[in-house]
Amino acid sequence: MPSPADPPDAAVDVSPPTANSPPPSPSSRQSPSVSSDDDDDDYDDTYGVARAAASEAKRPVFFPPLWLARRSECIQLLQSEGVRSVVDFGCGVGAVLSMLALPAYHLDEWASPACSPSPPSPEAARTKVGKADLVASIPPPMPRHHGLHLERLVGVDADLAACEKAALVCAPSESKAGSHDLRWEELRTEVWHGGVEVYNEALEGVDAFVMTEVIEHLSMSALARLPNLLFSVYKPRVIIITTPNHCFNPYFPPPSSLASSRARPAWSRSAAASSSTAEDNPSHLFPDPTGRTRRVFRDATHTLEWTPDEFRAWCGDALESAGAAGEYEVEIGGVGSLEAYYRGCEGGVPFPPPARALHPALEGHPICAEPVEDPRRFFATQLAVFRRREGTSGAKGGDAVQGQEQQDRSQDGEQEDDERASRSLHVSPINTYSPLPPLDSTVPGTSSISASALPTTAAATTPSPRAPHALVAASTHAAHPSAALPTADGAVLREAVRGVFIAARRGQRMSLEEVWRMADRPSLTAGAGEGEREGEALRVLARGRVGAVLDALLRAGDDGEDEDEWVFARLREEAGRGRELRGFEALGVRWERYDEVVGELERREVEEAQRRWGSAQRDAGEDEQNDGASASSGKARPSEEHDAGDGAEVRREDEQGGAQQGSGAPSSELRGDEDSRAAHTSWHSEPPPTTTSGWTDDPW
Repeated sequence: MPSPADPPDAAVDVSPPTANSPPPSPSSRQSPSVSSDDDDDDYDDTYGVARAAASEAKRPVFFPPLWLARRSECIQLLQSEGVRSVVDFGCGVGAVLSMLALPAYHLDEWASPACSPSPPSPEAARTKVGKADLVASIPPPMPRHHGLHLERLVGVDADLAACEKAALVCAPSESKAGSHDLRWEELRTEVWHGGVEVYNEALEGVDAFVMTEVIEHLSMSALARLPNLLFSVYKPRVIIITTPNHCFNPYFPPPSSLASSRARPAWSRSAAASSSTAEDNPSHLFPDPTGRTRRVFRDATHTLEWTPDEFRAWCGDALESAGAAGEYEVEIGGVGSLEAYYRGCEGGVPFPPPARALHPALEGHPICAEPVEDPRRFFATQLAVFRRREGTSGAKGGDAVQGQEQQDRSQDGEQEDDERASRSLHVSPINTYSPLPPLDSTVPGTSSISASALPTTAAATTPSPRAPHALVAASTHAAHPSAALPTADGAVLREAVRGVFIAARRGQRMSLEEVWRMADRPSLTAGAGEGEREGEALRVLARGRVGAVLDALLRAGDDGEDEDEWVFARLREEAGRGRELRGFEALGVRWERYDEVVGELERREVEEAQRRWGSAQRDAGEDEQNDGASASSGKARPSEEHDAGDGAEVRREDEQGGAQQGSGAPSSELRGDEDSRAAHTSWHSEPPPTTTSGWTDDPW
């Protein structure tokens, strides 16, 4: 990467976009309240991820991609809160909905004991009491690693076409159903068409609202209505909002060329997108389309991009304007740290930022004046989590709805005269949250960019829609039929666990998490004299509860079975990663009879292979005898008669072949000798290798 102090290469355009910059195509523009850009690959993910020449320095990259890290963080936050219903505001085509609609891995969680005793000795761990003490000594998983058990999932978007695609994503499909997608709880999904700033009674009482990369697309009027609607009307337990960090933009490497093919790598392009701003303008640098600031945004459809100070101020003022400062607490974080972005680059995080010249509005900001104090806490995506304090309850219609309608009328009055002072109790426009005047003022030596000279977008010219929400689709994901049945007996569950060990062929020890992971397939049981038999999947028998499997292994002695057949052990850390193991993955299960049972099965497999080989060899001998008898009687075999009947040309070739021998022997006799020799070569050789796979060389 060239140093920012070095003169730019002739092929590199380091000048910021101006009023003469090519505008994005109309097909890539979006309305103010439409879907977030989180549905496609992020434009900020494409900076520096293309394959560079061998002579160039390694470019920074987000790994995992920023869009995936952002969605995963949101889902883990929802898991830690234990929510049962979620609204995805600005759902787009359903990218986040598709992840939220996945069934939980299991119904139960690892119980946290009141006091965790020390792990027993290996000898004591063979008894029921010792096994129970060992289980109690294992720490539970972190709350963000719990399962997400949703009963209701709702998507809202102002783009009808996106809503229709999201409805297809959320609809249950027979093709999706399978043993790997077992669902133990019913899930209701809904997709609504409408703006996120419009009240919808159906959204009251929902546990959590998620807005990933949405607020930067809203109009000022829609953004002003949002706080009161979220914090005073819906009042969910949790609200998660993500938005780009404008101060991170200078740390994205400048594009090598505005027409360079490395602007967007082929693997990062969305197959479903017919066109995008990334391909219209490969620099990913777009002047503020509203004309309020001189900032250069990441996307042409953004109406704002906030610095960390501005985003933090908006979060606080949003609660104050909605009168909810005492009811909610907010935690500010982020995704995609600067340190991780430059982790694989020589020299680490550079300074000055490599693209500082492309962002003149940030020249007076500390981000361009001094190195980032803590790159581990400086993120490309800003994230705010609002949690309702204990003892407060959500509002239900009534006065809150009337207050919303009153503020809507106030906002309508403001639209008639933009110069009139605001009478709304909502958050003021974005200009309030620009604490640093140089950020939006004209830099000495440069000319200001007028709003009329900038490319216009629908976000800057079209008022946000006020039409009421309309239901596009609603569906129900049914639970597995066995979910309502009682759990199978302990003996049946233990036999299914044996079947998992037999199918895996990974040795006599696995963690309980590994057993459960492989328990979605029909289990194998050792039948007397009949090899392996398929049984019902362990997950189905346990009705989605890992605790039922653990309890069955603990009570083997109570059911009259050998208590020493199952031995527990504490697994401390994951190999090669140094991560402490918790919960189900920290409990090792050893099946003492594994070598005996699997060895017997493999012996049967070898015997069966040899029996089949011997049968094939006997069949070959009988074919030889039939060939010899056919040759001595002068009659052709049925197969030869069929070949001869295919055409006169075959018969003529046979006759010519017999004449060339000069012995006068029939052609069928010669053919019989050749067939006999071929059969002898084929079957009187070493037996073929067995098709069975022993557990020692199994790919598992």
